[in-house]
Order: sequence, then C-alpha cells, then structure tokens
Amino acid sequence: MYRSLARVVSFALHPFVMPLYMILLLLTDTTYASIYSLKVKIYLVWVTVLFTMIIPALVLMLLKSYHKISDSDLTRRSERLIPVSAIAVCYLLCGVAVIRVPLAEMLSRFMFAAAACALLVMIISLFWKISLHLTASGAILSFVLMVHIASGGRLMGALCAAIFAAGLLGSARLQLGYHTPMQVFAGFMTGLVVGAVIVLL
Repeated sequence: MYRSLARVVSFALHPFVMPLYMILLLLTDTTYASIYSLKVKIYLVWVTVLFTMIIPALVLMLLKSYHKISDSDLTRRSERLIPVSAIAVCYLLCGVAVIRVPLAEMLSRFMFAAAACALLVMIISLFWKISLHLTASGAILSFVLMVHIASGGRLMGALCAAIFAAGLLGSARLQLGYHTPMQVFAGFMTGLVVGAVIVLL
C-alpha cells in the first residue's frame, strides 16, 4: 500500500509536471501575471507543457524504445547523461520562448535555473547518484519563495504547499528505495540554492 502511494506521489510530483504547477500558480490573480490576456496565458501554458512535458516525455520514450534507458525515472545513474542533457536543452528553449512575453522575466529565469539544475545533476550523476525529483522540488520551492516575497506575501498557502510537497516527495523516493537520505537532501538543496541564485541574479 505504501509503495503504491509513493509511486502516485512520485508521478504527481514528477519533474516534468512541476513547471506546469508553477505556471498555473503564476497565472492566478495573486501575482502580476494576472494582467495577461487569455491569449498570452494560453501561450505560456502551451509553451511550458510543450518544452517541459511533451518533448522530454517523447525523448524518454524514444530512448527507452532503443534500450538506452531502463525506466522513465532514470534510476540508473549511468543512463542519465543523454536524457538529462535533453531536458536541460528543453528548459533553455522554454526560457527563450517565454522571455518574449512582457513582464515574464521571472518565469524565464526559473526555466534557465531549471536548465542549470539539470546540467548540474547531469555532472554530479557522472560520479554519484542525486535525486532529480528533489532537485526539481527544491527549485520550485525557491521560485515560489521569491514570488511570495515579490508579491508582498500573497503566496503563503502556495509556499506551505511547496514545503509539504517536497517533504512528501522525499519520503516517497525513500520508500521506493530509489535514493538514500543524503541523495534526497543533496538534490533538494541543489535545486533550492541554484534556483535562488539564478533567479536573484
């Protein structure tokens, strides 16, 4: 039962899905993005879904069909180089596509931060296994925190949800046996620090 629940949590909080949660949060009436027209909002959601969900998923499916990876969670450290590199490129392209939108600089910075996190995970994975899920979760938390501060403290609920989700996801990855506590912690801190530094810069 617990393993089944852990799999559901891992799927619901997959790195491919988290950017969609983030953009939907931004487009609520609690942030500056609420001024966008419906057309612009649809564009932002579509670009995010295309570059952070559809294309990466297709890349993983293609790699799996050619037996380059064993599973979509990239549980084997040795199989991460190509897919994580592709994911980083997708995030970069998403950041470039989003930066065209006026006032969307914060969102584009998050995408660039996500690309930096993916590249860092790829490099670390050459020597040691680190949690890609928790890296994404840490980056999301840092971004929500920055927007919370920038919006005058309007995202307290979202901030609490991001903290809870990170803890839940970390527990799920440990329950499934995919990572050690240190790998989970290192992934989370990597995303948190890199995300905050790039967004602030």
